[in-house]
Amino acid sequence: MGTDELHNILIDSIDELYRKDSDLITKNLHERTISHKLAVYLGDRIYPLCLNLDVDFEYNGDVENTANNYKKSLKFLSDKLTKINQKVKNDKEFQTLSVYPDIIVHKRRENENNLLLIEIKKKYKGRLVNDEFDRLKLRHYTSDSHENHLKYKLGAYIEFDTLISGKSYRIDYYQDGELIRKVHSP
Repeated sequence: MGTDELHNILIDSIDELYRKDSDLITKNLHERTISHKLAVYLGDRIYPLCLNLDVDFEYNGDVENTANNYKKSLKFLSDKLTKINQKVKNDKEFQTLSVYPDIIVHKRRENENNLLLIEIKKKYKGRLVNDEFDRLKLRHYTSDSHENHLKYKLGAYIEFDTLISGKSYRIDYYQDGELIRKVHSP
């Protein structure tokens, strides 16, 4: 499945979220509630196309990570974490943090088919909760920097505006550790 097809599936799923559950966004409900429903709509589109893929919400498993009890983790440079106000556990150059994305499209029990991961944020009253850590995670999830091995094909940062009654979102796509494309709602 290519990145254009993943993009189209994601856009169709967001459209369905707005058609059926826009109140989750406009009533400023929890990010997890929005993420869960979006994952359901993604699954409705992915499963008929690829029976061997899974769509999971806040999935933290990693079949290869024996050092962290088979849980997802990423290595970050400590100074990068400090710059974005993340807690650094010690004075080592690298920090390994347990992480889990909001939504992923992958094949459970393997790391060869990590296709799409999504981080979601809400914009409320023109303000956005600090998103720098989510963006750093997207860069690391989609690259093999610092021995990170998950290497998702595509990462998507989705920001929903909770104050607008119509469709209002933006998606920033990451690939190979870099921001590659920005999409705004029509």
